[in-house]
Parts: sequence; structure tokens; C-alpha cells
Amino acid sequence: MVRTVLLILLFAISSSFSSIWPESQLLKGLRHEFGQSPECSTEVTKFNECVKPHESFIEMFEHEVNNNLELVYHLEAMKEVLKITRNISSCFGHDVQCKLSKVVAFFLEAADFVGSKVYGDAFSCFRDSNIIEIGQSCSEIDEFERGFREMPVNYTILYQKCEEGVLKCAARRLYPTPSCSIGRLVHLYQAFHVGMQSVLLGQQFMNGDPVVLDFDASKYCNNGRNFKH
Repeated sequence: MVRTVLLILLFAISSSFSSIWPESQLLKGLRHEFGQSPECSTEVTKFNECVKPHESFIEMFEHEVNNNLELVYHLEAMKEVLKITRNISSCFGHDVQCKLSKVVAFFLEAADFVGSKVYGDAFSCFRDSNIIEIGQSCSEIDEFERGFREMPVNYTILYQKCEEGVLKCAARRLYPTPSCSIGRLVHLYQAFHVGMQSVLLGQQFMNGDPVVLDFDASKYCNNGRNFKH
């Protein structure tokens, strides 16, 4: 769960799409696709110009978080990440034509949504529940591991099964945490759901499947009913 959130946040502010985790096939694929998509050159140039004022912070943050994942509990640092993400999103805009640029715009909006949920009112629950350990242990459950071993399959069904398995596991661990009120749990669920859906979109895009590249926050703001223990 934490890796999904960080993947979106870090991808969204990465000027060079450098490897955040070496095994990330999504980022490797994006670097390759940008190199193979000369029609995107103008919009990629614009994106890099939007990122340039923030390059030193991005490089420092990527280095620090790779050495210490618990940086995600540093509220002020993560709020700065969100501020940069919003600045880049505003600069890059949404009126882009290249398909890959549309994916970048989508991820920027998804990153803003995820970060707003995690580092808003739900942050105390996120921090107090030791969610890094929960995320690591719940992603090792049988349903999650078995689902990813079966790739390639129907990705939508696969991600739904994995999401349900992780949510059931996480809910059992989160509910006893005093600061994890129902409202905060719903916010974390919404962030996780957007994270999973964004990874799904990225996987489908890299496979050449048709994808909807318009992020609609209203689709996720009223869900949370599946977060049950």
C-alpha cells in the first residue's frame, strides 16, 4: 500500500522518470515509450520545464526515501512533495494531445488526490498504525502473491482481487488503532483505491489496452463501504 502511494507521488514529480525502485516495470516502460514517441517531444519538453525549478528537491527526496521509507511519516516533507506535485500539474496543464502526456497528467492528479487523503485528517491514523509494516505484511498474503504470479490475466479482475485481499488484511490491523476513526479509514481506503486503479491504468496502458485518461475525483470520494473488518 505504501509503495503504491509513493510510486504515484514520486512518479508524478520525477523529471527524468529515473528508477525509484529498480524492479518497477511501469517506470522502465515509460522511459522506453517516451524514447519511442517523438510526437510527444514538445509536451515532454514542457513537462521538464515545469519540473526544472524543483529538480534539487526531487533528487534529494528520491535519495532520502530510498534510504529511509519512514520519511513518509514526516508530514512537512510530504506536504512539500504535494505542493510540488500540484505546481507541476498546474504548469503542465491538461490540454495535452500526446497519449503518454495524458497519462502523466492523470498521474499528477491521482498523486494530488492520494496525498490529500493521506496527509490530511487521516495522517494520524496513517502514522500511528505503523502502516509501512501493515502494507508490507498485507502485500504478502496468499491472494496478493498468487494474483501477481498469474500475470498476464484479466488485469481488472486481478487488481480487484488483490485490492480486496489487502483491504481485508489491513482493516483487521487498522481498526484497533485509536486514531483510526471510520472517517479516517475511509480516506485511507480512497487513497489506496486510487493508487491501485492508477497502477492498473499504467499496466493496461503499457500493454496497449484502451484506457480512460481523465481523472475524476468524484468517482472515489463517496466510496469506502468496502473497508470492513
